[in-house]
Amino acid sequence: MSIVQESLTLLMDIKQGKESTLGKVLDKINQNPASNPLIPFGKFETVHFARFIILPETRDLKNGLIPASLIFASNVDGNPIEHLKELINHAGPGLDQIFQYCKGYPETQPITLKQRLRYFKKHMIDSATYYVNTQGRTVKQIHLESKLRETIETFLDQKDWSRCSALEVRQAICDFVHSHPEFKDLKPAKAFNPPWWEVIRKHSDQLDIAGIIDQARSHLSFLSNNDKQSSIRPANAQVRKLTAYEDIIDQNQFSAIGFPKEGGFLNIQGMISQIPLKLILPLANLITHTVFNKGNLANVKTIHFARWVPLNYKWRFPFIKHPQRVLFCSNYDGSQENYMGAFIDLVAWGLNLTFSREIRYPDTRFLIFDGAKNEQAFKRFIRTVQIPTQAWYSAYPHLSAANLNNNSAIRHGLFGKMSEQAAQDWLHRF
Repeated sequence: MSIVQESLTLLMDIKQGKESTLGKVLDKINQNPASNPLIPFGKFETVHFARFIILPETRDLKNGLIPASLIFASNVDGNPIEHLKELINHAGPGLDQIFQYCKGYPETQPITLKQRLRYFKKHMIDSATYYVNTQGRTVKQIHLESKLRETIETFLDQKDWSRCSALEVRQAICDFVHSHPEFKDLKPAKAFNPPWWEVIRKHSDQLDIAGIIDQARSHLSFLSNNDKQSSIRPANAQVRKLTAYEDIIDQNQFSAIGFPKEGGFLNIQGMISQIPLKLILPLANLITHTVFNKGNLANVKTIHFARWVPLNYKWRFPFIKHPQRVLFCSNYDGSQENYMGAFIDLVAWGLNLTFSREIRYPDTRFLIFDGAKNEQAFKRFIRTVQIPTQAWYSAYPHLSAANLNNNSAIRHGLFGKMSEQAAQDWLHRF
């Protein structure tokens, strides 16, 4: 059975006056995320990405106080609870140095494993939508396939293959790999094929997104976002602070937090305006797990992981629970400019569905039109809701999503029969 990639998100309030001190601790982690003395993420074989974010004290849309808080978010292979246990077992004292600045963290010495685990489980929150580039591909598999490609390339460089057919070269590679001590027991990677998800995925090519949107237009005429705030601009100091955490490696992180609008009680338009938050995010979660689980998010192929997480729920009425904020986190390839450009060009309708009920979002029509298509207004909006990620770790910082897919295809090509043309195509992957 394939190992599923899961998300862990923790949310803790920060003790009064400790925000700055905690920030300095996280800055030290960020200087060497893989090998720092507090949480050496590089030693954990199941962690793809991890981040710490400090959310400053703020006010909600009804002027209620939201205290400063700390977010820990990670993408892992397997059960998040097992991931927590591994962190506690191997980095307990380091966790203590970080979370001692959070309210309610155990203070008795020594702090036991059970106390830490109880605290973290209490502060776990669920993602409403969670996207994984390729379900079933583990950190261990990624490193193995990267090493496999490098080893084969070294082997190919040692001989002139110009007089050999593509099938002869492939056979030589297969013989070499299967006799290599590190790869002699190599098998095809297991595909992620949950039975009922696979049925949906097989029919995903027939999913007419444009047609669905077209048909929805007449039913969504009252779902417009016209705040007349598209001219808002992020402060230059804020942009400089954000860019200081970007373009350090081949990948980038993105963290943003917004305030979703609320619908009034017995206000039909207001209540329906919550559809994107209460219906679209769970629906998007289903689609990302069934349709877009093979390295392609509606033709955007540079995203490794992404999540939408509602935060700070409050009961507005006896039966209505509304999040005061929504957190979005992603790990992607390339620059922020290219990242946003790809989204705007390919899935502006998706951005509108998931973000249009945020305060200050560019004006939309019928919920899914305009909005992000106003490129400059959208990019300004993104910078106003984006927040710094104080510490960020990647298990494979120099491998793009395209690299990962190519490496997996190389491994797959070592098994089974091939035609001469298929072998030529496979060899072009090196």
